[in-house]
Amino acid sequence: MRKTLIGWAIATTVAGCGGESIVGGLDPGSNATDEEGLGTAVAALTVPTSYSAVAGRSGGGVNCYRRARSARSRACGAPSRTASEPAATDYVCVADLRTARVGTSGGAVAGPAGERTHYRSPLRTLATSGTAPGGGNFRAVVAANASFFATSDNPAGMSFPYKRASVVLNGGFESGSSRWTGQLRILSMWWDRRYAAIGPYSTADRAGLSAWGSAPDIIGSLSSTADKGFCNARPRTYVGVNDRDGDGLRESLLLYVSTGATQQTAIDELGSFGASELIQLDGGSSTGLVIDGSQLVAPSYSLPNAIVLYAAQ
Repeated sequence: MRKTLIGWAIATTVAGCGGESIVGGLDPGSNATDEEGLGTAVAALTVPTSYSAVAGRSGGGVNCYRRARSARSRACGAPSRTASEPAATDYVCVADLRTARVGTSGGAVAGPAGERTHYRSPLRTLATSGTAPGGGNFRAVVAANASFFATSDNPAGMSFPYKRASVVLNGGFESGSSRWTGQLRILSMWWDRRYAAIGPYSTADRAGLSAWGSAPDIIGSLSSTADKGFCNARPRTYVGVNDRDGDGLRESLLLYVSTGATQQTAIDELGSFGASELIQLDGGSSTGLVIDGSQLVAPSYSLPNAIVLYAAQ
C-alpha cells in the first residue's frame, strides 16, 4: 500500500539497479519550455506507507517525508550479498519544478576563472545565504550537501564540475581520473525552463560542459552505482528526477538524505518514489540536511556548497 497526494504524478520507475539511462526523448540542450505542461492534468504521487510527512514542510511545490528504520540485514548488489544497516532515518523531499525552484548556494570563491576554490560555510548558512535562481517570491526551505570536494582544504577545490548562476566555477580535479571512467554524471537545473536532468558526461566536456552547458546551475558528480562503499551503511545524499506529466521533461526533483544507508538502499528508496534517473552526491561525513531552518542531519564539517530547494510563496 502507498499513500497518495493529489496533484502529483511520477509515472516511471528506476531502470534496473542504477536507473542511469535517460528516457523520454530528453534533449538537455533544447530551447523547449515546460509552459505547455502547466495545464496538464497529473495523477497522484505515490508515497510509500513507511514514510510520513515532515511536520510543516509542504506547499509551494516542495514536500518532505521521513521514515525511521530499525537495524536490519538486507540483500545488496548483484550478485546479491548481505549488508547490515543500523537504525537510521531516511528523508525524501520532492520538488515540483513547475512551481518550486532548485539551485545551488556556495561561499566566496578564490583562484582563476574555471578553477575556483570555494570557502566553506556551515550548512545552515548555505541554506539561507543564497537567493532563488531568477529571483521572484521564493523561500529557501530545504538544503543539503552537494559536491564532492577536498575536505582538508579551505578554500576547497571541487572533485567534479560545478556551475552556479551561469558561471562555470570549477572543472573538477577528479574529472579526468581513470577511476571514474563511465561513472561521471551531471545534474543540470534549468529554473527558467522549469525542469532538471541527469545524464553522463565525458572528460571531453570538462572545459565547456558542452552537452549540458545551457543549464544555469550544474553539479557534476557520480552515478548511483559508482562504488563509494556500495554495500556499506553510511550517510548518503542522492538526487533523482522524473517526468510527471509525460511531456519528456523532468519537472520532478527528488532529494534523498539518509543517516545510514547502503547505495542499494538509496537507489531503492528513490525508486519507490518514482525516480527514473539518479545521481550520487557527496556523502559520509559531508551529509547534511536542513528543512525549514531545522538541521535534521548535521555534517561533520563545513561545506563549499549546497543544493537548495525554494518553495513558491
